Amino acid sequence: AFTATPVPAAADAPEITPVNMDSMGPPKRDGPMDGFHKIGRKIRAAIDHAEELGLTADQVTKIRTLLQDNRSVVEKLGLDLEEKQIALKRVLMSDADDIVPIKAAIEAMANVKTTMALEHIKAGIAVKKIMSKEQWQKMMDRPLPRGDRDGAGMKKDKSRGDRGDGDDRGRRGGRGPDRDE
Repeated sequence: AFTATPVPAAADAPEITPVNMDSMGPPKRDGPMDGFHKIGRKIRAAIDHAEELGLTADQVTKIRTLLQDNRSVVEKLGLDLEEKQIALKRVLMSDADDIVPIKAAIEAMANVKTTMALEHIKAGIAVKKIMSKEQWQKMMDRPLPRGDRDGAGMKKDKSRGDRGDGDDRGRRGGRGPDRDE
């Protein structure tokens, strides 16, 4: 015989919470580290806008030297990070079934990433000391530079899907009813 499951009364039904679609997707970056990487882009752009910001030739020279020194340190750390990533891959691909070497490899990578972040922050603080408060504020109020370092923005090329034949469907084209065969 068939028995029906009783339907709960409205008072017994669980409350349905509406989903906020704005909260879907990647988390918002609003922590204390948000944007520290953007400061470097602003500092590099400040050199191009030195006159507008009121930077002296001496300040520009100091900032350039500081950025060059920072770049060499960060590049070395980048190579170290690559080595740590390779080491992690080797541990993951090995027959080891112990979490300890995996954890050690991840922590080694995290230490390098932390050091890199601190180097960027130290450079930003050093530049802030070179500039006056007004110059720093003007720089921070400027919008971020767009595009690549030459200011050219995104360029269409073969790697971005433009095959030069007027068909801009991208590399994975050929789908849909209008595809060419």
